[in-house]
Amino acid sequence: MALQLATLADETRAADIRVLGVTKSVHWARYFVLATAFNRPQMQAVANKMRDHVNENYGTQLSKATTSQQQQGDWVCLDAGDIVAHIFTPQSRQFYDIETLYKGAMDVPLPFETERPSDQMEEEDDDEFEVIFDDGLANSPFADGNFD
Repeated sequence: MALQLATLADETRAADIRVLGVTKSVHWARYFVLATAFNRPQMQAVANKMRDHVNENYGTQLSKATTSQQQQGDWVCLDAGDIVAHIFTPQSRQFYDIETLYKGAMDVPLPFETERPSDQMEEEDDDEFEVIFDDGLANSPFADGNFD
């Protein structure tokens, strides 16, 4: 179920999706699904899609009120028993920092590629952009600084 919820988050264009195995850290859940949504409507769409999937496929009755009551917040938590899904805005994800809090959790491989923040990705170069200095301005009609 955790991987299915992660896939639903990906289909709803959430980013930085992770599934953490937390059985060694907590007794009340087996997996956390973490996802970043870029605004509240997207966050609600991800949570609603997950809730509907769990209700339809696992015979649960997760309430719509659970997600609709959190519309003003920057973090939606969907408790599906052994799996707890956390959908954050970028700011709330950074603030609550669940990954560091549960740093001993097992990172479950995902069946898809997910966008990661640049500080989590391996950097190939020092800079994302290449800087090119062009001394060819001497031949430009604007070389004297007069742009009229």
